Amino acid sequence: MAKEIKERLFITIEEIPENKLGEVLDFMEFLLEKERRNSKKRFDLDPGRDPILEFIGGVSHGSLAKDIDSELYGENARSSLSILGVGLHCGTEMNLDIRM
Repeated sequence: MAKEIKERLFITIEEIPENKLGEVLDFMEFLLEKERRNSKKRFDLDPGRDPILEFIGGVSHGSLAKDIDSELYGENARSSLSILGVGLHCGTEMNLDIRM
């Protein structure tokens, strides 16, 4: 199929007016440059050159922020909503300090 498309391109290029050939060339070069950039991006993802990539997936523990509110806001962070009788459940525990 690629061979047929190339043949059609050659035929079509012969039919295009000469003053439009520059535009065709610009577009083809644009597509090539775009392909080069995309392929370069794939190779840039090398953990040997980027230490962050080496770390990704290194932690499988799902509750790294567990009890972070009490660490940041003190021991009263958990009791604020329970006094008001408010509960929030979104798959993770959420704590808000609401003062009246």
